[in-house]
Amino acid sequence: MHLRAASRTTIGLGAMSMLLAGCTQFTPAAMPTGIPDGVYTHRFQANPSLSAFEYSGEWKGGVPQGKGSGRGFDINGTLSATCKGDFRTLQSGYLEGDGEIYRPDGTVLFRGQLTGSLTFGAGCMAGSKGTYISPTGWTVSSEKFTMVSFSAGVYLLPGSTCTLGDPQGNTWTGTCNLPAQSKHANIAFDGATYSLPYLEVTSQVIHFTALGIVNFTLANGPGVMRYANGEQVQGNFDLGHLDDGLVQVTSPDGKVSQAMVSNGKLGPRHMASSQLASAKSCGFPGWRLASGTCEQNSWSGTVDAYDASGMERIAGPFKKGVPAGTVTWSRLDSGLQIRGTMVAVNGGLGFTKGQVSINETPIYEGEISGFAPNGNGICTVDGSPERCEYSHGERIDALYKTRLENNRLRREMAANQEAQQLAQQQAAARQQAQAQAEADSGGGDLFGKVMAIGIGAGAVSSVSGVSSEIRNQMITGMAADILTDGQAGGIATAQQNLGVQNAGSVQPAVSALSGASMGSNGVLKGSSAVASHTETDASNATLQNIAGIGSTPGHAERSQQLDDIVAQVAADAGMKTYDATYQCSPEEQPQHVTVPYKSEACRVAKQNWFQVYACNDVEHMGAANQKCLESCGNAGCDEQ
Repeated sequence: MHLRAASRTTIGLGAMSMLLAGCTQFTPAAMPTGIPDGVYTHRFQANPSLSAFEYSGEWKGGVPQGKGSGRGFDINGTLSATCKGDFRTLQSGYLEGDGEIYRPDGTVLFRGQLTGSLTFGAGCMAGSKGTYISPTGWTVSSEKFTMVSFSAGVYLLPGSTCTLGDPQGNTWTGTCNLPAQSKHANIAFDGATYSLPYLEVTSQVIHFTALGIVNFTLANGPGVMRYANGEQVQGNFDLGHLDDGLVQVTSPDGKVSQAMVSNGKLGPRHMASSQLASAKSCGFPGWRLASGTCEQNSWSGTVDAYDASGMERIAGPFKKGVPAGTVTWSRLDSGLQIRGTMVAVNGGLGFTKGQVSINETPIYEGEISGFAPNGNGICTVDGSPERCEYSHGERIDALYKTRLENNRLRREMAANQEAQQLAQQQAAARQQAQAQAEADSGGGDLFGKVMAIGIGAGAVSSVSGVSSEIRNQMITGMAADILTDGQAGGIATAQQNLGVQNAGSVQPAVSALSGASMGSNGVLKGSSAVASHTETDASNATLQNIAGIGSTPGHAERSQQLDDIVAQVAADAGMKTYDATYQCSPEEQPQHVTVPYKSEACRVAKQNWFQVYACNDVEHMGAANQKCLESCGNAGCDEQ
């Protein structure tokens, strides 16, 4: 079931008045007369064929006033909702109160403001402020409800602050919304409505049913997650998941700290920068003592200390500047942590044994010199422990070196296979262009060549480790080759040089602990980061050679020629065009491609497709293809 919020109409009391004013058969429910103060039951029936409201409770001044309960009936006379609370009758028979609305099965549907109109036979309706409660215990609190119904669902205004809650007592507060894209689900967009099953958001309304609120799907953007244990995390969220980056953490006792989030997990807590300035300078130069005592300019007691940047933290017992037990050192920006035996030598600190982890995932336990593994230990690789040996942060055991060599061979085989696939795709592009040229004439010939360019662009987009600028040059180079019937030599050059690039061995950087120091002792120099296990990208010069072109005026001219051809083909086919702009990183210049389209929904899908594929965003390629399939009828965004 997929609801369409934009096609539904939320009818409030004012709209109901206008709707029924033109109905000649509508007769307002008469207000009773002569009812003394006390507890009574009365049925307000606007018309035998319309809804009714039965009130039982306190009356004052001839109207419902005080504690009471009500039952609402639909036009068929079926019980639609019950409610109870403190009621107040205003002028013209309008009813308001504070209480609860129940489903026919007796469970609470809504808690908060109650509203209704006795003359319309309505009284168990939700006001704008309150909390919706799903059958499974999930809650949504807001001051912008427009309708709450167990049958029609819940409607509230977007862009307003709301609080989401789960049955375990965890809550999130922020602006409820759905983003255009998410790492955790494929969000559909039809040009006006962002939607997931049973949940839809437009610029006018948020609409969901009970099945739409089964997790923190509406928790997007800046917000605060308050956990049942009293801890709070303030950061950016994506469908209730913490985005990677720096967040603020408040402990149950009110202490504020900061932490880095990686893959949704919180790293070590560090003192918030706003509080760091008030910490005492003591002990090692540049470090501040957040807790513990300062004895003769030395750390003592249970120490919690930070460097001047607030990135590094040391916590544990000290006695006059000497570690007196298990000490933990952590780095905020990398999530690196060492916990173990620390010693002080010649004014410096360093570990002799310890456990090393990154974002709470163990990676090594054993002998350490300073802040780098040095000696024998146990390494954790893909979740499995194995014996290993380090020399000043560099792993040197035979098992590790054998694994490196095997990985190198696998990469080389994969690169050769990728080169073969690229060559096959490029050959298919040439064959398609040639076949179309033979079958058609005039604009048809151009259309076939543009189709071939699209195939070549897809092949280039699958090559990893290529910047968007160079990738654009490669696409333009192949386009130039196709448009000149092979005279530009771009495809042949790309194929030849890609084979040369992949034939070379690429040595990965060895994971090592190296970097900053604490103290002047050379042996005890420490680390503030761990080098990532990455592969070296080929140089830009090599990639430009692969493209068959360089950053020359000719490149810009050929790119413009391609855009002109696309615009001409689109015009001949009755299609529109737009300038698809994509940028893979803040450091790179935005790239532009002229793209034809028919429908607005497909145009939006194509913009997303170009951003994902042009930047080789492998993680989101599946979602981009799905969006193209839904909006254009084709996973490659080719409109049918």
